[in-house]
Amino acid sequence: MLVLAILFALGGGLLLWHQTHVHASIVEDSALESAKAYSEALATFRTLYTRDVVEVVRKLDPPVVVTHDFQNQPGSIPLPATFSIRLGKTIGVQGGSDVRSDLYSPYPFPWREKEWREKKQRDPFVMKAWKALKKNPATAFHRFEDVDGVASLRYATADLMRASCIDCHNNHEKTPKDDWKLGEVRGVLEVMLPVRAAESTAALWETLLLVAVLGALGIAVLALVIGRLRRTSRELEGRVHMRTEQLVTSNEELSRSEKELQEAIGVAEEADRAKGEFLANMSHEIRTPMNAIMGMTDLVLASDVTLEQRENLVLVKQSATALLRLLNDILDFSKIEAGRLELESVPFRLRDALADTLQTLGRRASQNGVELLCRVPPDVPDGLVGDAGRLRQVIVNLVDNAIKFTEKGEIVVELETELVTTDEALLHFSVQDTGPGIPQDKWAAIFDAFSQADSSMSRKYGGTGLGLAISAQLVALMGGRIWLHSEVGSGSTFHFTALLKVAADAAARTSPKALQGLHALIVDDNATNRRILEEMLKGWGMRPAAVANGDAALSEMERAVADGEPFRIALLDVMMPEMDGFTLAEKIRGQAKLRDTPLLILSSAGIDDTARSRWLGIARCLIKPVRHSDLLDAIAGALGGVEAERSPQREVAGRVARPLRVLLAEDGVVNQRVATRLLEQRGHSVRIAGSGKEALAALASEVFDVVLMDVQMPEMDGFEATAAIRERERETGGRIPILALTAHAMKGDRERCLAGGMDGYLAKPIEAQELYDAVEGLASGLPPAEAKEVEASAQSALFDQEGALRRTGGSREVLQELVKLFLKERPRLMQSIRDAIAHSDGAELQHAAHTLKGSAGVVGAESTVDAAWTLECMGEGGDLGGVDQAWALLERQLEQLVPALTALAERSGGDHHNRTGR
Repeated sequence: MLVLAILFALGGGLLLWHQTHVHASIVEDSALESAKAYSEALATFRTLYTRDVVEVVRKLDPPVVVTHDFQNQPGSIPLPATFSIRLGKTIGVQGGSDVRSDLYSPYPFPWREKEWREKKQRDPFVMKAWKALKKNPATAFHRFEDVDGVASLRYATADLMRASCIDCHNNHEKTPKDDWKLGEVRGVLEVMLPVRAAESTAALWETLLLVAVLGALGIAVLALVIGRLRRTSRELEGRVHMRTEQLVTSNEELSRSEKELQEAIGVAEEADRAKGEFLANMSHEIRTPMNAIMGMTDLVLASDVTLEQRENLVLVKQSATALLRLLNDILDFSKIEAGRLELESVPFRLRDALADTLQTLGRRASQNGVELLCRVPPDVPDGLVGDAGRLRQVIVNLVDNAIKFTEKGEIVVELETELVTTDEALLHFSVQDTGPGIPQDKWAAIFDAFSQADSSMSRKYGGTGLGLAISAQLVALMGGRIWLHSEVGSGSTFHFTALLKVAADAAARTSPKALQGLHALIVDDNATNRRILEEMLKGWGMRPAAVANGDAALSEMERAVADGEPFRIALLDVMMPEMDGFTLAEKIRGQAKLRDTPLLILSSAGIDDTARSRWLGIARCLIKPVRHSDLLDAIAGALGGVEAERSPQREVAGRVARPLRVLLAEDGVVNQRVATRLLEQRGHSVRIAGSGKEALAALASEVFDVVLMDVQMPEMDGFEATAAIRERERETGGRIPILALTAHAMKGDRERCLAGGMDGYLAKPIEAQELYDAVEGLASGLPPAEAKEVEASAQSALFDQEGALRRTGGSREVLQELVKLFLKERPRLMQSIRDAIAHSDGAELQHAAHTLKGSAGVVGAESTVDAAWTLECMGEGGDLGGVDQAWALLERQLEQLVPALTALAERSGGDHHNRTGR
C-alpha cells in the first residue's frame, strides 16, 4: 500500500505541476497572440479605409457624404468608426466566426449615447479597460472571462485620435468634445474570442500525460492485486494444512480441533469476503480512470489531429483496451475461484450466435492471411437455452488464440452432437488451426492460470495466460470438459463439450418451398468452405455444385445451360487467386446465356467496392463466416422471394431523430466531458449537475427526458438522490427514467441499483453505443441495452395465463371476469397501501398488501405477488425500513402488468388461444 500511495502521490504531483505551470501558459499565450493579430488587422483596415476611401471621396466634386447614417442617405458612405463596428459584427455573427469585436468611447456622438450608457452599466470590463488604457495607452488591457457560458479572452487596445479624424471630431455640430488633440485616447477597440482552440491544444497534452500516468498506476495496481491474491491463497493453504495435521496427530483433542477448524473456516470466509471487497474496490478504482482514458482518447481522435498524434492515440486506445480486458479476466478468474460465477439460462439461436461471434474475428484473421470458417451440421439443434455470453467467451478465447499463433492457412470452428434428447443436448465444439502446434508435454500446462506453452510466446504475442484457464472453468460449469490434440508443425485442435437445454423451437429455420431442388453453384478456392456451403444448401433441399476457381465456374455454368438445367443462383468468393469473385462476375455478365444468373458475393475481409457491386448487379454481399439466416434470406431475396423477419439493425452513428434533454449527475470533470461529448455528438443536449443536491435542484426547475446518475458523489450520492426524486414523484406524479452510471461492476451491483429505484445500469468504462442504447431506450420506454457484467437473466412473464386458466377450469370467460375484478380493485388496494405507508400503520399495510397479493395470485401475476408479499411481511413485523423501495418495486410491477391484463380483458374469447400475458 505504501508503494501504491507513493505512485499516486508522484502521479498527482506531476499532473498538478503540469496544470499549474504549463496548461494556463499554453492557453493564455495562444489566445493573446490570436487576439493581438485580430486587433491589429482591424486597426490596419480602419487606417486603409480612412486613407484610401474616405479622404479620397471627400475631395471629389461634389464630395461624397461620409456619415454614420449612410444606410438612409443614398450615395453616402459610412464613417470609419461606424464601418469598423459594422465589420466586426458582420464577421462575428453573420460570418459564422467565433470572434467578435467592438469600438466604444466615453465621448460618444448622440447616436451612440444610449448604447454607451447600457454597455457601461451592464459590463464592468468596459470602464476597467477605458481607465487602464487612458492611463497607459501603449499597453493592451485583457481579461479571461466567461461570456454567455463560454470561456473567452477580452482584449482591449487604445483607439488614438488620428490626424485624419481630428477636424471632424472637433468641428462636428454634434461632437461631445471639441478640444481633441492628436494622439489622445478617444476610445477602446475590444476583441472578444473563445479560448476553445487554445484549450484543445492544452487538453491534448494533458490527455497524453494523464494516459501515461494512469496507465502506469493501473499496471502497478494490477500487480499489487495479483500479488495479494497469491499471498492470500498461500496463507489459507498453510492454515488448512496446519489444522489438518493437528486433527490427524491427536484424537484426544478432537473437540478442541473441531472448534479451531470452525474458526479457521470463519477466517477463510472472512478472507474470501475481504478478497471480494478488495476486487470490487480495485475494479471501481481502475475502471474510473479507464473511462476517462478511453473516452477522452475517442474524443481527441474525433478532432483534427496530426497523423503522428493519431497513431500515438490509437496505440493509447489499444493499450487501454488490453488493460481493461486483463482486468475483466482477473475478475472472472477470481469469481470462478470463489464459486461466485453463475451461468444464465436464456433462449438463443446457436447458428446466429456463432456466426455473429466469428464475424467479429473474421476480419482480423483475414488481415493475417488466414481464413476463418464455421461448420454446423443440419442435425445440430438450433434453439437452445443456456448462457450464450459465456459460450461465446470460450469460443472467442480459443479462436483468438488460434488467430494469434496461425500465420497462414485456415481456422475451422466445427460443431457436432454427442447426445441429443428432447430436453438436453451435449454439443462437441472444436477449433482447428494450421499454426505451429504444441508439444505434448505442454498440453496440460496451457490450461493453468498465468501459464503458456512457452515463455517466449508471451514475449512475442503478449497475453497473461488467463484466457484458457477461464475457458476450462467455464466449460466445467457448463457440464463439459476441454482438451487438446496437437502436432508440432501441423497445427492444433482444441475441443470442448457443453451440456445445454433444448428449446421448444429447437429446429433450424426451414427454407421456402421454392428452394427445394434449386440448382446452385458455389465458387470458392477453399475446399473446407466449399464443403460447408454445400452442406448448408443441401440442408435447405437445394442441389449445389461446387468448383474451386473462376475458369471451372464458367465451364460448369456453360455445361449446365447446354444440359437444359442452368444454375438458378451462384455464390462467389471474392478472395480467389488468378480470377477473383468480381472478375468472375464481370465475365458472367458478359455472356448472354449466363448474364441473368443472380449472384451473391462472400468475403472474409468485408466488401468495400459498393459501386462495383451495384454496377455488376450483385444481389447481396455477405461476410464470412456467413450467418445461416442471412444466407437463406439473401438467396430468397435474390430469387424474388420474401425474406424472413430480421432483427432491426442498431443505429451505430449519426444524430437521432428526437434529441433528448439529459441531466448528467456526475462529480468527475473528465467523466462529465466524456459523457457530454458523446451525447452531444448524437444530437442530445446535456445539463451537468456535480452532486445529488444539484441534480434535485435542476429537476425542480427544468424538464428532462432521462437522468444519468453517478452512484458515488459528494454531499448526496446517487442512491440518496434517486430516493429523493422518487419521493417527490409520489406527490407530483410522473416518473423520469434514471440510469445508474458506476465504476462498480461486481455481482449484485446492478440489482442494488434497480432496487434503489433506478431503471437501468451502465458500468464504466462507457462504450458509446451502449450509452446511446441505454439512454435512448429508457427515454422511449423500451428496456435499455444490457451493460457489462449485467446479470441478464430472462425476465419472467408478467402473469401465467395458462396457470390461471387451469385454476378457472379452463374457462377463458371466467378468467376475463377475474381480470376485470382485479383491475377494478387495484386502485383501492394501492391507495390503502399508500395511506398505510404514509401513516406508518403496519397492521393496515399487512392487510391491504395481503389482499392485493391474493388477487394477483388468482390471475397468475407471480412477480406482483412477490412484491406485495414483501410489503405484507414489513407490515406484519412492524419494521418499515426500506418500505419506499418495496413500494416503488410494486408500482413498477403493476405499471407493466396492468396494460397486459387490460388487453386480455378487452379481447374476445377466441383471441386467447395459445397466448400468454407477456
